[in-house]
Amino acid sequence: MAFSNEELGEIDSIISEWCLNKVPVQLKSKIDYDYEIDGQAVSIFEVRPKWQGSPGEKSRYPVARFKYVKTSELWNIYWMRQTGKWQLYEPAEAECSLEGALTVIETDQFGCFLARDLEQVFRLASVPAEHKMTKTQVKFEKNHHHCRTQRRWQNHICP
Repeated sequence: MAFSNEELGEIDSIISEWCLNKVPVQLKSKIDYDYEIDGQAVSIFEVRPKWQGSPGEKSRYPVARFKYVKTSELWNIYWMRQTGKWQLYEPAEAECSLEGALTVIETDQFGCFLARDLEQVFRLASVPAEHKMTKTQVKFEKNHHHCRTQRRWQNHICP
C-alpha cells in the first residue's frame, strides 16, 4: 500500500532537505544526491557526471533504500550489494524514524553506503589542479578500494 499524501509530504521534506544539505554548493556539479519514492520504499541515489558521457549527462548510483513496514512502524534499511541486489543492513536493520535511518547510512563504518568516497571528493575539490590525480590514478584507487571492500565483505565485517 502506498503512502498517504500527508506521509509523502513529510517524507519528501525530510529526504529532500537531507539531499540538499549533504554536499556543499560548490561541489553540486561533481556529486549530488537524489531520491525516489516507490510504494512503501524510498531509494537514495548518488548523482555524478558520466565518466565518458557528453557534457551535462549524469549517472545515478543506488546508495540506500528504506522500506516502511506499517505493521511494525519501522523503516527497514537496505544497501546495494555488488550483485545489484538490495540486502538488509544487519548492523542496524531498522529504525523508528526516517531521520534515524538517514543517520545510520551517514555513520556506517563499513562503507556499505555513501561514506566510501565522499570525503575524497571533498578533498580533491579543494586541491590545486597540479596535485589532482589523473584518470588512471583515480581508476587504480577505485579498483584498490573495491578489493579492500570486497575482502571486508568476505570476512563478514560488512553484512
